[in-house]
Amino acid sequence: MGAFIARQPNGLLCRFSTVVDTVTHYNMTEEEYIEMCAEKAKKEASKGCN
Repeated sequence: MGAFIARQPNGLLCRFSTVVDTVTHYNMTEEEYIEMCAEKAKKEASKGCN
């Protein structure tokens, strides 16, 4: 999946998806970004356990 994280002018983070060609998450703190990544990894890992 193609995406990148950018720092917004307000200092927070946003995630731009090149798949859908738009911002999918915005106004995230670093901690919120880490949590988003952890949740995604948890979902991916549980797919392999079924």
